[in-house]
This record gives sequence, C-alpha cells and structure tokens, in this order.
Amino acid sequence: MTGVPQFESDAPITGLDLLLIAPLDRESLSLFEFNILAVDGGSPNQRTGTLSVQIRVTDANDHDPTFEHSSYEKSVEEGQVFDTTPIVKVVAHDQDEGANARIRYSWWPDYDRFGSD
Repeated sequence: MTGVPQFESDAPITGLDLLLIAPLDRESLSLFEFNILAVDGGSPNQRTGTLSVQIRVTDANDHDPTFEHSSYEKSVEEGQVFDTTPIVKVVAHDQDEGANARIRYSWWPDYDRFGSD
C-alpha cells in the first residue's frame, strides 16, 4: 500500500488480505484511514466499487508514569501541623490512555508516618 509502510496487501482474485508488517504506535498515530478499490473485468465498461477502511490502534500499557518534577523538597518548622493543607503535591502523568493512564499513588516501601489522600 502506498504511503502506509506498516501495512501490505495481498490481492488475490477471491479478496484482498491486509497484512500488518510493522508494529503500530498509538502515541504516534492512532487512526489509519484508506480506501480500497474493486474493479471488475467487464469489457468495454469496467465497473468499480470503493470501500472506506478505518483501523484504530488501541492502547497497550507501554509507558511508565513520570512525575512532574524529578524531586520534591519542602522544609517544615518543627511543631507545625498541616492536617488540612498539603505541604507537597506530587503529580505524575502517563502517556497511555484509559485505564492504562490512571495513576494510583502509594508509599514505597510501605511507610505510614505521613497521611496521604
């Protein structure tokens, strides 16, 4: 197929087989759209039909979450209590989509000195 290097077609008389010959990356291109043309053997007037094809690339969980900052540091004066105001907000993002992009936070290793939401 011209212009779509990830796919190849085998066009026998009984139908067209579309082969995937290279891995797809949803983050680069999530939708492939192209048309297929069928031509009969009529003579002198050949007849044609066209079909629109869409191939959607679904997400694989292929990205690790990354934090907005490489480290977080905060000084807190002794005796202070911050029971309703966060002293640090840690945020991570994931390039995947759907359930694969939902992030849960936890202490690692298990550490319960601070509360977290």
